[in-house]
Amino acid sequence: MAPAPRFLVADIGGTYARFALYDASCTRLTETRLRVEDFSGIVEAVAAALQSLAVAVRIDAAVIAIAGPVEGGAGRVVNSGWQVSGSLLKRRFDWPTLYLVNDFAAAAYGVLEADTRLRRLGGPAQYVSDYPRVVVGAGTGFGVAQIVKCADTWQVVASEGGHARFAPDTDEEVELLLLLRRRLGRSVQREDILSGRGLCDLYAVMAQWRGENLTDETDPAVVVSAAVAQKSVFCSLVLNAFCGILGAVAADIALDLGSTGGVCIAGGMAPRFGDFLDQSPFRSRFESHPVYRDYLEKIPTFLVTSQDPGLAGAAYLLRRHLAGEQKIRL
Repeated sequence: MAPAPRFLVADIGGTYARFALYDASCTRLTETRLRVEDFSGIVEAVAAALQSLAVAVRIDAAVIAIAGPVEGGAGRVVNSGWQVSGSLLKRRFDWPTLYLVNDFAAAAYGVLEADTRLRRLGGPAQYVSDYPRVVVGAGTGFGVAQIVKCADTWQVVASEGGHARFAPDTDEEVELLLLLRRRLGRSVQREDILSGRGLCDLYAVMAQWRGENLTDETDPAVVVSAAVAQKSVFCSLVLNAFCGILGAVAADIALDLGSTGGVCIAGGMAPRFGDFLDQSPFRSRFESHPVYRDYLEKIPTFLVTSQDPGLAGAAYLLRRHLAGEQKIRL
């Protein structure tokens, strides 16, 4: 008797690489999480994951999401520098089929899952019909992916919107931009603020601007936990500024893409401080446009509270492939 088919799904981020094994009914059988820094490349990480998952049969198809641009069956994990070759992975592990996708595009597909949990952050309580939506979010980097309806099927358009240059909107942000530019020695991108390391840099330049005698903080979790627990007034100010900038940038992206159907906030950071985000200037900054306030007020905003939306999105693509709705390429 032939062994039951098995399928591998992975979400390779800047900090963690998550892997899960699925059966033909697209039921998750087992999963594992590895630290990216522990491996020299994706081949070594996949080999370790297969060993951890105790895979004893050939993988019939794999869907791998990576934190970086994907083109022509290859890509690069931006923060780790891992080069990813789909053809090499297929040969090395004897996979018949493989689909490489941008990790934030996978997270956007994950938002389409019926069991995805969303928390309203202001505006209308539901998505607006079949209009375009966008998923943005901060983690190791800052991701942007649009969701559009094509005929009767939702499709995701990946982007590198996190690397667009940051545009300040208040006098304070202008000053902080200048300090960040000097600190980084180059132009400031959105993810230079809206990411884990960005929060730490924001902490540093806000301390400098306010004349606070503080040492730099290198762990964003320390800033977040101190702010959420109200143990540090300064950390609360920093996280408040972060949330306000997130709202303004999300509005800019919605205007750029015409995402009138809704904006979802995903990524590894915001779900950790959902209550704080809800009480922050996020929504007021989202709506505070000098000309298009009425337009933005009609766009709902949500926080994705489900665990691992990138992995869920990769599984969503696998499910569509198994149903014959989406052909896995490579």
